Amino acid sequence: MSVPLELVLRAAMVHFGAFMMALPRTRLSSPRLYGPGHAWLTWLNVRVLFGSVASPDTKLGGAGAAFGLICLLAALFGLARVIWTWRRASRAEQLLFAAIVFNVGTYLVTVMPSPSRYREVAAVLPCGAVLAARALVPPGSPGWSRAFAAVAATGLIALLSLAAAATRPPMSPASAPLAAWLEAHGLRYGIAGYWDASIVTLQSGSRSRSAPLTCTGTSTDTPA
Repeated sequence: MSVPLELVLRAAMVHFGAFMMALPRTRLSSPRLYGPGHAWLTWLNVRVLFGSVASPDTKLGGAGAAFGLICLLAALFGLARVIWTWRRASRAEQLLFAAIVFNVGTYLVTVMPSPSRYREVAAVLPCGAVLAARALVPPGSPGWSRAFAAVAATGLIALLSLAAAATRPPMSPASAPLAAWLEAHGLRYGIAGYWDASIVTLQSGSRSRSAPLTCTGTSTDTPA
């Protein structure tokens, strides 16, 4: 029912003078890109999600990347375990496995893969974490002392990266100088590009509002 309702709603919005916006990038890519290009970018973005890519901006550096790699390997082990024990796996494990496969598979064959689009496969992180826990934690009650030790160790490890990040000085948003300049010159309303409009409005506390605008000059624009 959502499809005809969406068409009627769009027609009504256009009738009342709705503005135009670019279509989301949800097209399928050329099959020749499915191979090494998209596969490598997909793998890179999954590694970024798990924190296994070393970066000079991170406090833990190589140690943090190594820990992220361990987490990623644990998730892969949980994924492989579901495949190996598919008939005995629980319905929840099968659904988590399907969520990962469909998310990664859909991402792989579209035009979305790029080094900075790891958010499009964000579902892999929590689903992989659950599968890793179900694969590595033995079934049954381990006893109070062992359970407390496991939870305490896990909590300390999780807090380590957060504590390290908290010691870094806060970063000034890149839009702060622009918002300050607009306010200083008495510019209260205007239009701006996608990456500047909303963040400048937020940064200035709505004292300088900018409406987002995307200019393509093609017929791919749709009403919104």
